[in-house]
Amino acid sequence: MRPGTIGEQLRAAREATGLDLREFATRTKIRIDYLTALEEGNMSALPERLFTRSYLQRYAHELGLDENALLAEFDRVVPQRPEIAQALRGQLHQKRAPVLPVGPILAALSGLVVAGALGWWGYSAWQAGAQSAAEPEPAQEQVASTPAARNVALTVDSTPRGAKVYLDNRLLGLTPVQDFPLEARGAGRLRVELTGFKAASGTVRLDADRRVTADLRRDGDKEASALKGVSAEAAPAATPIAGTQPGTTTDAGSATSEGAKPQATPTAGQKPGAAAQKPATTDTTVTTTVVPDQTAPAKTDAVKTDAAKPATPQTAAQGVELQFRGLSWVRVTSASGQVLYEGTPAVGSSRTFPKGVKVRAGSAGAVLARTGTSPAAPLGGAGQVVERRY
Repeated sequence: MRPGTIGEQLRAAREATGLDLREFATRTKIRIDYLTALEEGNMSALPERLFTRSYLQRYAHELGLDENALLAEFDRVVPQRPEIAQALRGQLHQKRAPVLPVGPILAALSGLVVAGALGWWGYSAWQAGAQSAAEPEPAQEQVASTPAARNVALTVDSTPRGAKVYLDNRLLGLTPVQDFPLEARGAGRLRVELTGFKAASGTVRLDADRRVTADLRRDGDKEASALKGVSAEAAPAATPIAGTQPGTTTDAGSATSEGAKPQATPTAGQKPGAAAQKPATTDTTVTTTVVPDQTAPAKTDAVKTDAAKPATPQTAAQGVELQFRGLSWVRVTSASGQVLYEGTPAVGSSRTFPKGVKVRAGSAGAVLARTGTSPAAPLGGAGQVVERRY
């Protein structure tokens, strides 16, 4: 092993950890110029041999190297002075009178030498700690000059709710996702998907707080699902995301931006062309959409809005009473499959239906059901999509 290989091993091991000399000096409490001299093999720039050997041992221990092998190589390259080596071995020869006890004197001298060496080691450790405490100011200034990362909040909602939200293939949760903290950056790939519905995806800018609403369409619907609140950049075909439920649509036609969303159909009482004349604005509120049930018979007059009343009033004792303590999309179908109600009722309202109905809720924790004289109980947990029959 050549003398220079000690420094080469130390430098290679330090660089493998990703630490520079200033960071490593703060970590080991060794001066930077001593670390540089150790790595360059410049023994003239190092202190006394005892201190240098201690620095080398601490350097190797911090990097997980073989301390004994490096110290043995150091002793070979930088041998100890003969008089000190003899004193440590208790073999110091001095001219003494034959009558003096040589054994006790040599033992006392050996003890003094060992005590002195321990004292020098303690002094070197104290000196290294004092020097390192006075030097970390440049490192602190460097850290303080680095700008802190800025966070933004992303809010995602969907109609119906309970859909999975992915950002750059990372699951954020089920809608509604409120004020999810993210590190500010240019843009990200957003995808909202729900079993039985077409997935909606697009590019969303993340340089400021953003609110996005997903209008999901069923698999059999001709219209594609769309996102509101994303950037106007066209969304390329998305690859399947890990964890996608079976039956989830992943066709590229379902990814549209707000600028490419089809014009809404005029509602009852609205003049033709009114929707096209309204200027396009970013929608930052939850959009409520009545989605036809593909499995139910096609009876458009059976779908009722939130303001409509049931065709046949029922009491809680005669049927099923639904109480809405939060926003949730709800669909109620009869035993024959007829859609009795579908929509998002107002918070605090209640509706009563005949027994034998099937209730599907997008956020089961916001809907309470009561039959007969039993107390009202939630259909499930908040954000869960639950279907029950009463």
